[in-house]
Amino acid sequence: MLTHWQSVRYAGISALGVISVLGALAAMLYTSAATALVQPQLKYPKWQPKVMQGLVKSSFSNPDYIQSACKTPILPGYDPDFYSSTCIQLEHAAMGYHNYYGYLGIWADVIHNGTGSSDLNERPKGFALLNDNTTVTAPWVEQNNVTIDEKTGALINNVSMAMPHPGVIQAAMDEKNSLMQPSELDGLGSYNIRASVPSGVVHVLCATMSTAQLKPFVYELWDGAQLPVNVTNWQHNLAYVDPFLNGTDFDHIFNWGAQYGINKWPPIFSKLPIDYNTMLNDTQGIPWGRDSVYLLGKGGDSDSVGNAINDTNYALCQMKVSQTPFCSTQYNASASGGTLEAVCDPNEQISSTDSVQYIHSLPVATSGNFSVSQDWPNIASEWGRSLSLNDGVFDGNGSNARLLTQLILTNTSTKLDPALPSIAEALAVMSGCTLLQASTDAPFVEFWNYTLTTMSPGQYQVFNASVRAQQYTSGGSGQAYQKAFYVVLATVFGMNVIVLAYFAVHRDWYTDFSEPSTLFSLAVNSPPSKEMAGSCGGGPKGEHFNVNWKLNQDGEHVYMESWEKDEPAEGSPGLKRRFNERVDLVLSPMRKVTSTFDLRRSRQ
Repeated sequence: MLTHWQSVRYAGISALGVISVLGALAAMLYTSAATALVQPQLKYPKWQPKVMQGLVKSSFSNPDYIQSACKTPILPGYDPDFYSSTCIQLEHAAMGYHNYYGYLGIWADVIHNGTGSSDLNERPKGFALLNDNTTVTAPWVEQNNVTIDEKTGALINNVSMAMPHPGVIQAAMDEKNSLMQPSELDGLGSYNIRASVPSGVVHVLCATMSTAQLKPFVYELWDGAQLPVNVTNWQHNLAYVDPFLNGTDFDHIFNWGAQYGINKWPPIFSKLPIDYNTMLNDTQGIPWGRDSVYLLGKGGDSDSVGNAINDTNYALCQMKVSQTPFCSTQYNASASGGTLEAVCDPNEQISSTDSVQYIHSLPVATSGNFSVSQDWPNIASEWGRSLSLNDGVFDGNGSNARLLTQLILTNTSTKLDPALPSIAEALAVMSGCTLLQASTDAPFVEFWNYTLTTMSPGQYQVFNASVRAQQYTSGGSGQAYQKAFYVVLATVFGMNVIVLAYFAVHRDWYTDFSEPSTLFSLAVNSPPSKEMAGSCGGGPKGEHFNVNWKLNQDGEHVYMESWEKDEPAEGSPGLKRRFNERVDLVLSPMRKVTSTFDLRRSRQ
């Protein structure tokens, strides 16, 4: 139409011309329109509420179940006493070190980019890797600023980190929930789940102390202690009756004493650790019921910027685990892996924007100290020893303890270092793997209402969720420009309906004179026309396009001839008349060229 615009000038304004142009444009754009609006494409629908089911096999933080699920080639008969604890310590070490190293890598990037902050909302979240293909994001909750205790002058570093519920992954893959997996869509599909389930929370409270302040908690510093301390049997020499150490200056910080509960005992360590070493006070030799484990570490003689430290480079840290209802778990699955994240209110409040927050499913759910696990310290004991956090007893000088104690807060500022994680944050991330283990196959509620603490093959529990699964659908991707393609599809549909109706009425067979071979035969066997004079070599132009044509028939012969509107309908047959008429043909440009060439050749 662009190169032969003269034909469009005359034919385009006719009814047949308009229809032809419209059909050509519709045919040209139909493929694009069909691809955009009709061809199935992967896209996300709206979030849909769904009641999902998940298999429950164990109570939360069940150390026996966690050890029994650990995979090891060593059979119980070969090492009946330590085969399970050895296996679980390897698992703790593998997961704990990997997650901690990934978290430190994130901090290294933050420092390099200069984007560090003292605000917990802007500091890197907790990191973990589950099943080697799912990235876990753990946010900070129950946020507290660094404070200086008025009574003791100790620097208090208190953080809490929430972990998502890994049982959502098992539920997503369970056939009972009928979710199409990415593998069923040739690896192209994905889906999102927002589950209304509780989240485990690890609480780490660290206080920076001096040697004098540590005296009630270190046997080596006691009056009348038997020196040198025998670190293997020093507990036999303890000569105190009050398990609460007759009260300490730090009871109000760590909630020690009978007023906080019958098992709220302060920790006791055998000796002071040397520089860059840590020691543990866990559940060994302590009656069941204690909800915390403790770590004592000592940093170097200078802080992170090189300032000398006198005697305030010790950190006493308390670690415990609870469950919170002020979170939901979001799982995003794809063929290349997935992401699992706890979406929480940082201040432990009911969220008006997160409709799947667990507190909305169970308004009477407990939180804080009311949901602290008394089983988790048994898991943490194996975790701490697997990461060499107790090697300070023998002055082990472990690399993990060295880096950890370099993160002790030693300045007098009430803000976190924007260029370094704190020791409390580091311990929370390092221990996050135990929360994932504690929640695996655990209930989707905060309580356990079965007789036994483990079940085989397990029981299904239901939980509320919102699901959005990517599927093949038509209708476009929602882009504004795609609405114009509806006009193309409607035009093509309308023209096809008209053609179908025409063939329904005219059921005879007709010759299609628009086919190139038929049109060529028709043109050759038609008489010449003076209206087309000069077009035989260069094609029609100008007023040639304004000539009307009609099909005529003389017996079995069909031909085309020009037709004037005022020409009488009756008269001699058109074919005979045209051949009898003397037609003066004007030489075409092509004829002029060939005649000139013949003349020159004759002269030679």
